[in-house]
Amino acid sequence: MRVLITIIILIITTGIGQSSADELPLSADNDSQRPMIRFMAVGDIMLGRGVGNRIRKYGTGWLCEKTSSVLHNADVLFGNLESPLTTRYSPTHTENVFMGNPKMAKELTSIGFNVLSVANNHAFDQGRTGLQHTLNHLKDAGIIAVGGGIGNDEPYKAKVMEKNGVKIAFIGAQNVISTSLDIAKAGIAQLDVYHQIKEIKSVRSNVDFIVVSLHWGGEYVNTASDKQKETAHRLIDAGADIIIGHHPHVLQGIERYNGGLIAYSLGNFAFDQRDEKTKRSVILVVDLAKDCAINNPKVVPIAIIDFRPEIDLTSNREKTIKELEDYSRQFGINGVTSIEIFDPATAIMPDVNLPHGVF
Repeated sequence: MRVLITIIILIITTGIGQSSADELPLSADNDSQRPMIRFMAVGDIMLGRGVGNRIRKYGTGWLCEKTSSVLHNADVLFGNLESPLTTRYSPTHTENVFMGNPKMAKELTSIGFNVLSVANNHAFDQGRTGLQHTLNHLKDAGIIAVGGGIGNDEPYKAKVMEKNGVKIAFIGAQNVISTSLDIAKAGIAQLDVYHQIKEIKSVRSNVDFIVVSLHWGGEYVNTASDKQKETAHRLIDAGADIIIGHHPHVLQGIERYNGGLIAYSLGNFAFDQRDEKTKRSVILVVDLAKDCAINNPKVVPIAIIDFRPEIDLTSNREKTIKELEDYSRQFGINGVTSIEIFDPATAIMPDVNLPHGVF
């Protein structure tokens, strides 16, 4: 009893547990003053073939009519543009050649997209001219394009944007197109970890977060390869914060590693593929606060119906979540195996009180 009384007196007289004027606690009130953004990312956006036919029939607004209620909650909305935007048909090969309506650039802007990766195996479907047209249309629409550009260096450069006082750098790369196609001439960034690490280090001190988009992995495979994991870890160790994967057309797991977040594949967002696995995906939602840790990600399950995404309100949404959690178990204790659904009707910016890089 004497020991307990002594401890209580010590706490009262020394002010232990109290905050001085110089060291304010990180309360909800203080956090409300901290610059924050809501980052969302989606999977492959293909605007040609069957999707393009629907757009011609129903208009450009048809594509995201069923998902705009969620997407409009994003401060930064990112995706992988899987088709050139051009009216000039000049295919470089004969199989799975894509081409989208240039008017979709402004439509994507109106939906909320402000950053798109063009580093993928379809960026060069309509040749170097098609890629240049795509870059021009995106720029005119106010969308930042990453992973592509004219010249040897431009495709590899990080593109920086600032939103609500938070600076984010985006880097894009792919390893699906063979280097034999002369990637430098084509203007598409090749996934060469030394290039990406060099760019990460060059911008790290000037931004709050770095997002790397990687077009990689095996198609229709729900597990990430050891090589993918090694590459992702090296990029996070170098200073990247979030890695967003594309190309498999199906979901792969989510991993938290060394303060970073890795979504190995977000599957499809808009596509005309027929396999049922390619028709279920998610919108990834991550709240980012300046100088703070990355919050646990949330997702919005979507179903691709008649080639366009819709918010999945059926019983399949729980199936999608469970499968995503199961895929994440391949990463052991780093796997994100408890995933919450983002509800825009009740969503508010969370309290944050951890320094950047700490979970």
